[in-house]
Amino acid sequence: MGRILIAWALTVFVSVALAADLSGVNLNDVPKCGLLCIGSTVSEKSACAPTDFPCVCANAGLLAEIEKCLALQCSPRDALTTAKIAKDLCGVPTRNITLRTWVVPLVSIILSTIFFGLKLVSRAVFRQGVDASDITLGLSVAFTFPVLWVAFKLGGYGLGQDVWNIPQDNITQILYLYWWAEILYQAGLPLTRISILCFYLKLFPQERVRWASFALIGLNALDLVAFVAATIFQCTPIYGAWTFWDGSFKGHCNNLHLQSWIQAGINITLDLLVIVLPLPYLAKLSTSLGRKIRIIIMFGLGFFITIISILRLRTLVVFANSTNVSYDYVEPGLYSIVEASVSIIVGCLPAVRALLITVTPKFFALTTKGIKSLSGKTPEGGSYDSGKSHSKVKQEWSLHSDKMRSDPQSGSNVELVPVEARRSETSLESGHEDDETRPTRAMNWSRPLPRDRADDLA
Repeated sequence: MGRILIAWALTVFVSVALAADLSGVNLNDVPKCGLLCIGSTVSEKSACAPTDFPCVCANAGLLAEIEKCLALQCSPRDALTTAKIAKDLCGVPTRNITLRTWVVPLVSIILSTIFFGLKLVSRAVFRQGVDASDITLGLSVAFTFPVLWVAFKLGGYGLGQDVWNIPQDNITQILYLYWWAEILYQAGLPLTRISILCFYLKLFPQERVRWASFALIGLNALDLVAFVAATIFQCTPIYGAWTFWDGSFKGHCNNLHLQSWIQAGINITLDLLVIVLPLPYLAKLSTSLGRKIRIIIMFGLGFFITIISILRLRTLVVFANSTNVSYDYVEPGLYSIVEASVSIIVGCLPAVRALLITVTPKFFALTTKGIKSLSGKTPEGGSYDSGKSHSKVKQEWSLHSDKMRSDPQSGSNVELVPVEARRSETSLESGHEDDETRPTRAMNWSRPLPRDRADDLA
């Protein structure tokens, strides 16, 4: 009976191939299980005649039933071979989005690297040393370069094409490189959040913020170790992570899809905690409403990271049920790279803003009202009162708190407003004390501004 069914299915397949007029179809390449699935499913699940090619290919439900049969009755390699021939017979157009698999990572990683470079330039301009925030962020940036190399390699192996249109051995290579990219992703995001939290420790003297920052640093460190280990050992033996797909792997693999959902949920939670932590204290800044809004917006740009993480969650639905890994894995991979790059850019924004205010002050000039209230000089004229301006700026950048530190090194003026040192004001990135807290000396760490220009250009 089995031979009769196979012979009948072969006849059906020949008829369909002839009806499609596809001379390139080699019936010897069609696995027997594939012939059996196609012939039996067409006869049992539809009213189409075996030679009614348009009827068979136009019936989406019938094609879905054939795919189910192939998944149950054939090995993964035989199922892919049959699917390739069947798709060609039905004239299914080939899809290729390989270009975006390396263009998006290239642009994202170049931008994040430029921002990190500008952060280091800002350090040099303001004559500061490298601190823990720079080191952890630098590690996160360093992890993006191997990801870029992986993206180029993945494109070469066929990522972005349907899995039945690429050499089957390439699937193993794609999953292997994807495994490495996942490890780098799991390590990079927590490091970026730790970098931002280290910056908070330098910026905010309030005990609540500091204790919360230390706690979140610990949680992010645990997140890094736990999910990097879970990704590395998702299968036992390890090589099952990239060889399981063809059914030849003899071992055990965790539920990778459940792991991905848990990790994504924890990422979103930690992102929100890091972003929201400073906002109540920034809202208490004793400064003009316009400048306060600008500062809060700058820190609140981290919400873009959360938005990207939520969008990535949508792609995990497809990721969890995909049998077309070389095509369906593109979107979650790109979201992951963009998420990591945007996180780095957000971590660099305060320092970059401080640098740009110093280098291109015209683009950050205050309104006339702000200039009058902050510089001690009216727009019509008058002399510059450095003492009043010094006192005013010092007061406006203080945070209302009952537990403010008196230590000038507490970092309460870090990375928000770069101004000329001779006027006794400091950038919140510079970390320099006011003239009242140290001996007066000439400092040339920022480009000199004209005497008749307002000092505070936030």
